[in-house]
Amino acid sequence: MTSTLSRKALLAGAAGAAVAGIHGQAQGATAAEAPLKAVFRKGTLPLDNPFSSAWRAARSINVPVFPQQMVTPMLQQAGLKAVRVRALYSAEELGFLIEWRDDIVNTQDSLAHFHDSVAVQLPSRASKEPPPFTMGAPGQQVNIFQWRASWQADEERGGGYEQRVQAIHPRIIRDLPPGEVLPPKTAVLWTPGLAVGNPVSVVQPKEPIDEIVAQGFGSATSLDRSRGRGRGQRQGKGWKVAVGLPLDRKPAGQKIHPGSVWPVAFAVWLGNRENRGARKHWANWVNCELVR
Repeated sequence: MTSTLSRKALLAGAAGAAVAGIHGQAQGATAAEAPLKAVFRKGTLPLDNPFSSAWRAARSINVPVFPQQMVTPMLQQAGLKAVRVRALYSAEELGFLIEWRDDIVNTQDSLAHFHDSVAVQLPSRASKEPPPFTMGAPGQQVNIFQWRASWQADEERGGGYEQRVQAIHPRIIRDLPPGEVLPPKTAVLWTPGLAVGNPVSVVQPKEPIDEIVAQGFGSATSLDRSRGRGRGQRQGKGWKVAVGLPLDRKPAGQKIHPGSVWPVAFAVWLGNRENRGARKHWANWVNCELVR
């Protein structure tokens, strides 16, 4: 992640805001009902199937969530009170199954429409005290894996933003995309999002999981290649989403070993309530033990 004087100032200010926010908002936060214990499973984790019976091997816990009211854009009123979480790990991956109530499905991104989403956050490095749960702080990096309903919908349609536009506006008539009529280096100039590496502009994301590193508010940076795996499915009036990450997180973070305890935090976005960016529901750190 590149650093400039202005970014350092921004991060320092964000860290101060995070500390103030923690004192003002997290003091009265209800803790999770119990530590989260990740159970070992041989073979691969069922990250492509949130309804797999394998998830029942791990006990679920209730994790309270709160409206983010530390920085703009704030969430003035919470749309849910908690998420249910359970965890499994294998020789290669750590996976979480996250469930929450959401009456309205939002899998599209367009003007004034936003997608449902959930994220799992871990510190990049083990330490006696975890970094601020507000996306870390300068010198205290966090590693985030975010599932986006719109990315999964793009994948299921067999493409990216072009199919997304067609799904939202089925009668749209457009010219050929720049990539079909111009050389690649010239075509990218007509797609600014791709030119600057915006992950939302990727034509066809391979997984609906974005891997991110951050050191405080305003510093979230998507990695060029996400190593996360996962999938979401509807359950009645809610979501069940599996989010998995590699135990070996280098260079984004230290390797996670069996028997270790890592703090994890969660965030949820409800598209129908115009949640996006910082306008989200957050959860404080919960200790996750990889049970031998």
